[in-house]
Amino acid sequence: MNDMKLFTPGQIGAVPIRNRTVMTAMGNGLAAADSTVSEDSIEFYSARARGGVGLIITEYCQVDSQTGVSSPRQIALNNPRHLADIEKLATAIHQYGAKFFVQLHHPGRQTKSSLQPAGELIAPSAIPCPLIQEKPREMTLKEIGGMIKKFVTSAVLAKTAGADGVEVHAAHGYLLNQFLSPATNKRTDAYGGSLENRAKIVEQIIGGIRQYCGPKFGISVRISGEEYIEGGLQLDETTQMAQRFEKAGADAINVSNATYAFTYKFMEPYFYPEGWKKHLGKTIKEAVNIPVIAVNTVKHPAFAESLLQEGVSDFVGLARALVADPDWVNKAKKKQSDDIIPCIGCMHCLNEYTGGRCVKCAVNPRVGREKQFANLTKKSTAVKIENGPKAVVVGAGPAGLTAAKLLVHEGYDVTVLEKNEALGGTLKAASISDEKYLIEEYKDVLVRQAKNAGVKIETGVDGTPEVVKSYKPERVFLACGGVPIAPQAFLENDHPNVKLWNDVIDHCADINNQKIAIIGGGVTGLELGDELTQEGKGNHVTIVEMLSSFGGTVSPMISGVLVKRIVGRGSEALLNHRVVSFDQKGINCVHEGEEIHIDADLVIIAMGIRGEINPSDYEGEGIKAVYTVGDARRGGTIASATRDAYESVWRITQE
Repeated sequence: MNDMKLFTPGQIGAVPIRNRTVMTAMGNGLAAADSTVSEDSIEFYSARARGGVGLIITEYCQVDSQTGVSSPRQIALNNPRHLADIEKLATAIHQYGAKFFVQLHHPGRQTKSSLQPAGELIAPSAIPCPLIQEKPREMTLKEIGGMIKKFVTSAVLAKTAGADGVEVHAAHGYLLNQFLSPATNKRTDAYGGSLENRAKIVEQIIGGIRQYCGPKFGISVRISGEEYIEGGLQLDETTQMAQRFEKAGADAINVSNATYAFTYKFMEPYFYPEGWKKHLGKTIKEAVNIPVIAVNTVKHPAFAESLLQEGVSDFVGLARALVADPDWVNKAKKKQSDDIIPCIGCMHCLNEYTGGRCVKCAVNPRVGREKQFANLTKKSTAVKIENGPKAVVVGAGPAGLTAAKLLVHEGYDVTVLEKNEALGGTLKAASISDEKYLIEEYKDVLVRQAKNAGVKIETGVDGTPEVVKSYKPERVFLACGGVPIAPQAFLENDHPNVKLWNDVIDHCADINNQKIAIIGGGVTGLELGDELTQEGKGNHVTIVEMLSSFGGTVSPMISGVLVKRIVGRGSEALLNHRVVSFDQKGINCVHEGEEIHIDADLVIIAMGIRGEINPSDYEGEGIKAVYTVGDARRGGTIASATRDAYESVWRITQE
């Protein structure tokens, strides 16, 4: 039995919730091209319902398909033709015991006119979004009345389709938030000016939903407790608004924060610790008499429990934690928290989504492909086969450990050979900063899951072709990593102190009071720069990147923060600078046709990784196939490593 408050029943209005966990709304890009619910959408939500979450709130749904489109593949609920698919989704979620709310949404100015059939953006006032930078048209009073009806109509459709409630999205800088905020609402009529006037549209939407959907239909309102923009909403005002929404008929307040001006504050990278914004939910909870849901960058069940015990919220909002591990809730309930795959805050999910693709996860390749990979993940324990076929995995990084675990579940006798004593491969380098402790946790979970599945791990063994063949395997997985990219001319030069990034990364504490040039402004170079410019080290770092942007494939939310830190400490980060030569005092670069010299006591080459292993060397009698995965295949990321592992094992199941 689990006596955590997290697993006690709760209630939102008349809707009983089996526990205190809520999957909060996230865009996922899984909808069909016609904005209906796809089979992939249903599988995505079903996996989280099956995983034990109490309430699922869908991704933001269009209430208006003429001016309210946020992304190309976004669910719409504004026409009876959408009912059948929403009904399927409701049935899929309900069959596992979870409740189901539809989030109702209009982006206002926070979208692109090119996505709108109407060809324009609308907002309470004609003020552009600082990120989108398109000027919207100010809505007329008639349009405001029409918008209220659209939200109410969508709520009625949601109820008809079997939803237990809806959430009115009035947060994150979208249309309703734009009405609430004095920074974006400069109207002088009944919907602008005073707090009462700015809150009116949301109150009228709540009242309309209650009138047409009845007293037993759940209504949640999502708000940003703080906007963090000049002249924007602050906690004292949002607290008063929450009270007004309660009086209007809301059953719950879902507290988030920020707008597109500070997206990284409501979709936080790894820099932000659990609970950094918990004061927002706590303040609002103390001011209202209805339940409060709050998101707090939750990673661990123990921390989620502490939020409830401290009175921060009545329900714990979980988003990316459930993307990383859909079984988060069930594992926590079974006291198996050490088996939870943590969200590592790498922002790969957001990178994929904002790139126009469906959401993906670095540590969970199943996301969006739940049906495809179902045969790999439906087994809860290994299917150990006596005298089963053998597989050897060379390398105990994320690709190797992931592949090994999956192979055991497919009945293989698996041995992992790791030439180092430490496990995890490049995960060690990826966790250079204390802020990235979640990567260390992720590595520990991978190792634990592999061992618990029955994988044999041998350290200090170099997986050469001869050694691997001595195990007489049927399948060989080469997951032995890559080597740093370094042009020979960079290594053979007149500078007395040139090092590769992997030779430096474990010794940052010993590098002090030096001028350092880092060649490469990808995530490795930036993280090294961040570490080497920490307070008290006395280093001056110059990041030299030949391209026009930093970070490579990493999210701009991460690269932007790292660059800001480095420059803020008095160091430099240079774009469009190509290194052409070295001398004894530093490096020479070309920028816009001009040669520039950069003094450096130490030069670090951080230009990425490439694979160099030859799979054909491992072919031989009795070996059916050799698979190259992760950095051994091509320099990449945790996401590409785990995806390689899943796809390679999946292909075996299709033979």
